[in-house]
Amino acid sequence: MFPSSLKKRIHQPSAVHEAAVAGRSVFVGMGEIEICTGEAQFTCLGIGSCIALTLADTAANLWGVAHITLPQAFGDRPVTRPGEFADTGVAELVRLLEEKGASRENLRAAYAGGSGGLFDVGARNSQAVRQILVDLQIPMIGWDVGGTRGRTVTIHTGTGVFMVETQAHGKAELCNFKAAKKENGC
Repeated sequence: MFPSSLKKRIHQPSAVHEAAVAGRSVFVGMGEIEICTGEAQFTCLGIGSCIALTLADTAANLWGVAHITLPQAFGDRPVTRPGEFADTGVAELVRLLEEKGASRENLRAAYAGGSGGLFDVGARNSQAVRQILVDLQIPMIGWDVGGTRGRTVTIHTGTGVFMVETQAHGKAELCNFKAAKKENGC
């Protein structure tokens, strides 16, 4: 499923938490991965060049968010926080959700971020996340990337709404995981 070289580089403890309390408000910090079953509200603050990635299997009511900071892990260093990098974070998020009972066929993705930054890190983050999702055949139902503005991302698992907020444009619904499920007949 995932390359053995990747598995070898991910060392515990990782910054992975499980939101066990229904209705819980969960802050997802840089390099962290959070998962939950049931109702919760995930928030990623100050998303600039980073990517706030949500994967959901609404049929199993399983949700996960990764706050990705860089496109790939450093080849010569062990990875202690897989959520920090696109190449390890997406794979770890999928693994954790499948471990809890999510079906790969039911997973849907939405993400935001990837604005400017040094050395085009934002664009590289966005491209890396997109390519990994394509490679894993996980449909993307919404994305808001690029530009020069920072974002705050909020995901409401009860309603399925993925919200993006900017200082210039206020809050806007990017997509709805539950509506996308119905529209796609999945």
